[in-house]
Amino acid sequence: MTTRLPSQRHARSSAAGTAMGGGAQGNDTRHGSTDNLADHAEREREETPLLVLNESGEDAPGDAAIAQRKQKGYYAYLVGWALCGLLNNTPYVLFLAAAERLLTGKSGVVLMCDVAPSLAIKVVGGAILYSTPYSPRIATTALLASAALAAVAYAQNPTQALTGVAVASLASGLGEFTFLALAGRCFAENAGGAKAEFAAWGAGTGAAGIAGTLIWIVATQVMKLTARATMLVAMPLPLLQYVAFAHLVRPVALGGNKADADDGDDADDDDSPLSWHVRMDTARKIFVPFIGPLLLVYFAEYSINQAMYLPLGLVAHHGDEARACSMYPRLQLTYHIGVLISRSSLFFIVCPYLWPMSLLQAANFAMGMMQIIKLQSSGSFVVLATFVFAVWEGILGGGVYVNAMNALGLSLSHSRKLREFALSIVGLGDTTGILLAGLLSSWMEHWLLSSHMGAATSRSLKC
Repeated sequence: MTTRLPSQRHARSSAAGTAMGGGAQGNDTRHGSTDNLADHAEREREETPLLVLNESGEDAPGDAAIAQRKQKGYYAYLVGWALCGLLNNTPYVLFLAAAERLLTGKSGVVLMCDVAPSLAIKVVGGAILYSTPYSPRIATTALLASAALAAVAYAQNPTQALTGVAVASLASGLGEFTFLALAGRCFAENAGGAKAEFAAWGAGTGAAGIAGTLIWIVATQVMKLTARATMLVAMPLPLLQYVAFAHLVRPVALGGNKADADDGDDADDDDSPLSWHVRMDTARKIFVPFIGPLLLVYFAEYSINQAMYLPLGLVAHHGDEARACSMYPRLQLTYHIGVLISRSSLFFIVCPYLWPMSLLQAANFAMGMMQIIKLQSSGSFVVLATFVFAVWEGILGGGVYVNAMNALGLSLSHSRKLREFALSIVGLGDTTGILLAGLLSSWMEHWLLSSHMGAATSRSLKC
């Protein structure tokens, strides 16, 4: 059995109008005015797209709402979100896939340069970028990412290359910070409900993992292009992010060409910014249930990716350096397939168990260490098992990411401003976890390689 309900915004407007009318009239006049308002509200309900309450108790769009979405290009809007996620993260993933070429045996250093500026922008962004319109932020993101690819392409030494990686990290962090806040703004204003923007953004960022890794593999291993040529080929891609935002996302999310400022639609929000006390209190309340699981799952995940993939390849291939180096980007690609699966899963299933998934990722870290240090199994079956391991690792990491964003948005469904702020800073969890993984990986990978090859041989390894 289904129950038809009017949209919340119209219900609030009708209720507010009734209260105002009742307070201004006497008893007799109030009765007549209330009748008129009731007639008006009834007509408004008949004209309003309906939401159908499904058996699980969640709001689902009715036929009228679905038709309205299609008329307004709603599905193109979701494609726009996916494209923005794809183009935001592709340079980031491309640099990680190229980590062993940029600085063999020091991929943890590449990871730190690819993450630290992103963490910095998320730390200060809530304070200094809170009132900055969305469009300039996204334009800056696209320009910085494109410039970073050019900088790495023309770098003459590792320091210059890592500087370009750091600029790309700044762009990626600014993009994620901005789009997650924008998703919070749109949270209550689309009939698709909480999951639509997060699911589309998650699918795009998950696909970026495959796109970035494939660009590197096809360019360097199939087409035999140099690292410089590969970066130059990818350089125009970030600029398309702003095009996707301007033509597909902004018309629905921000009302076309009007300013990005608050439109004040939420009855509980006024035009004043959130106070410092409210921001700190919100950050404290979301740390354990949301930021904590993200920190743990990404610390374990990126420690595996950056410190263990090359040693796992050496173990699986009996110490064959060439085959291990060839396996490294393929493991990255396989891992990103798992990320894509889980980050797209929000369209179909919600899994609120954030801490259990994070603890399973920590168990993956322990299993990888055991294989490298103790078991040291090799052979074709071990190679296959390593690829399965990479998929499972990606599924857990991506699953925690999208479900954390969705659950946080649901928990703050009463306030758009709190949603925007909380979703813009929750990324501190995954970014901090990745940064800590980079600090660990910068020496752990060398230690693991040395345990199999000797210190001198591991330092001379070139992939």
